[in-house]
This record gives sequence, structure tokens and C-alpha cells, in this order.
Amino acid sequence: MAEMGDGSAAVNIGKLSGLVQRIEAKKQAADDVRSDLGNLYQEAEDYGFNRAALKMALKLKHMEDDKRSDFLASLATYCDVLGVWAQGDLFGHQPRTPQPRDPGLVERTPWQLGQVAFRAGEAASRNPYPEGGAQNEAWRDGWTAAFAAQRERPPDDAEPEPLSRRRGRPRKTTNGAANLRDASPGGSA
Repeated sequence: MAEMGDGSAAVNIGKLSGLVQRIEAKKQAADDVRSDLGNLYQEAEDYGFNRAALKMALKLKHMEDDKRSDFLASLATYCDVLGVWAQGDLFGHQPRTPQPRDPGLVERTPWQLGQVAFRAGEAASRNPYPEGGAQNEAWRDGWTAAFAAQRERPPDDAEPEPLSRRRGRPRKTTNGAANLRDASPGGSA
């Protein structure tokens, strides 16, 4: 057995070179598979299929049912908030809404619709469900949750608090020296 050591650890050269050969063979096989996949996607494009849509459809096909349902509901919500579905086609027809094969996959709950309504700027008084019903309450709860989440989040243009106002940090005086009195947690040195 060929071994080589530098005093700290012995290296089995035969084992190492065998592993390196197997790793390189797997890397080459993976490169070949990626190349074959690229060729198949190109062939799909040549037949007029959309490559990105095909990849997404395959990804959705292999998701678990509940994860796929959650993903599609979130996607529909985000697209509603961003106005993606509101964009009409180039010829001035009515805006299009996607029609999935299984409508239950993208159907949103009243709670989710309440959140969408808040993010779209609708008032809480615009609740579309009959007063006193469970759907009305769920919609109002979703609207309120979105409102609360926005209040907890700092605005995008918020300035970070200056170091001089943070407790326990030295504040620099006009001459650049640290004021040690402000550095202690209690405020006195």
C-alpha cells in the first residue's frame, strides 16, 4: 500500500486517486446530462413551447399537493398585489385572468382576499361578504393582519437610528473624543 506522510497524517494515495477518478467521472456524467437537458429544452422551443413555462410546469408537477397549492395561492396573491393580472393584452381586450385546470389550486380564502384588498388600498368597509357571516369576519381578519404587518415593518426610506442615540454606545463629542458617561448601560460612568 502506497502511503505518504508529512508527519501529521498519512495519505493513502491509491484510495485518493481512486476517489478522484470516480468524482471526475460523475462530474463528466452530470455535464453530459445537463447538455442533454439543454438540447431537449431547445427542441421544445423549436416546437414553439415556452422554455420557462415548461420548466415551471415540471417543477409544479413534482411538488407535493399541499406545497403546490400554497405556492400557487401565494403566486396568485402576489400577482394580484403587483397588478400582473390587471394588464390587458396588446389589442385592448379585457384583462385576462388565468384559468387553471383545477380551480381549487388558486382559489383564495376570504382571509387571503382581505389581505389582497388591504395591499391594493381598499378600505375595510369594502368587505364584499354579508355582515355577520364567517366569511365577512375572515376577510376582516385578513385585512387587519395585513394592516398590522405593514405597521410593524419600517418604511423603505427609514433612516437607521444614529449611534449616539443607541444605549450603551459611546457618543462622540465635537472634538471627536468619546463621552464615556453615555457608554455605560445606566447612563453614568
